[in-house]
Amino acid sequence: MKTIIKVIVLISLTGCMTQKKAETWFNDHGFESAKYCQESFPCIIDTVLKGVPVHHYDTTYLQMDSIQCPPGNDNQNKIPVYVKCPPTKIIYDSIIMVDTLKIRDSSDMAVLYGRADSANKAAIIIGKDRDRLKTGRNTWREIAIISIIIFIGGGYLAVKLKLL
Repeated sequence: MKTIIKVIVLISLTGCMTQKKAETWFNDHGFESAKYCQESFPCIIDTVLKGVPVHHYDTTYLQMDSIQCPPGNDNQNKIPVYVKCPPTKIIYDSIIMVDTLKIRDSSDMAVLYGRADSANKAAIIIGKDRDRLKTGRNTWREIAIISIIIFIGGGYLAVKLKLL
């Protein structure tokens, strides 16, 4: 029976994880922690600013070979005549357009919401404490005023009745 209790206690305590252990685990398992953070706090795209298309022209000249002229009536000795061709002009048009995404980091937003929530809870607690102190202050004021009235009234009666 004692061994069963020890086993149950051991199993129940092995699942406990302190903040230090959790931080160590997250540091040792970077990929898993990054995946968890990405799933928990996805980036939110606020706006898309469309870019302006920019044309970039690139001209390339290709040197061509010479071509043979067809034999004509003037060609008596049958020697082939070659003519050099002009270079060929090739124009490449590259269109580049860069869009800008404005992204809101939701992890920062979660931190800010958490801070705002804790500040609201603190403000509620402070408001309740203030109200409690006001009622306590008012109670002591009432007791002090009644005590002063009784003291003055008792002194006046004692003087009138010549007790003092």
